[in-house]
Amino acid sequence: MEPFTYIDKGTGRALLILPGWGFHPFVIDPALLNFDLVIPSRPLLNPLFLVNQVNQIIKKNSSKELNMLGWSLGARLALDTVLAAPQLFKKTVLVSLPSPFDKKVIAEKHEQLEKDLNKALKGFYMSVFQDNIKAYKRFKKEQEGLCLSFWTKESLVEGLEILARPLPQGIENIRNLLIIHGTRDTICPIGRLPALSKENKQKTVILDCGHAPFLIQDFYDAINKL
Repeated sequence: MEPFTYIDKGTGRALLILPGWGFHPFVIDPALLNFDLVIPSRPLLNPLFLVNQVNQIIKKNSSKELNMLGWSLGARLALDTVLAAPQLFKKTVLVSLPSPFDKKVIAEKHEQLEKDLNKALKGFYMSVFQDNIKAYKRFKKEQEGLCLSFWTKESLVEGLEILARPLPQGIENIRNLLIIHGTRDTICPIGRLPALSKENKQKTVILDCGHAPFLIQDFYDAINKL
């Protein structure tokens, strides 16, 4: 299986999407993004592997700019990846960027996965959509099965290990960085966001939402203005 699917919309610019823990990239509505899309076919959790694969994407699509968007765990992976190879991406978007999770929280998630993987993920999905029951019902009907089939137990465990690590140094040096965060995010509280640098064209967009900003139109408006 190829690591990515490329969706060509003829926009002249591409967006690599890295999803959150337990989720599929398509929880972010592809129809509302004014980009060609680069969608992982499975969880890709190694930044060096991502850099290698992104280089191949650029070779195949040399006429198009490449941007990257990561949500939650994906934001952490996007951060690690752009720090490893900043020259590859024109712009980087970090959505609901997580600070290191408490060891107790990580241990509880490990225990839940061991007992019942599907039940553990379904409980997590409910917590993500807790401020939007209508969206949760739609997700459960249309996307929950896709998300459950996207992840293996091994990749979920690896994702938890990543979420427990401290944020890397150097975020203020990334050029053309956009951070999007919800004021009501209880999973990744807004007060823990890192300081940014205006000199490197870094910007923060704060939205009135929880952990899933992609549920509101303002999120897509901010992305499409890149």
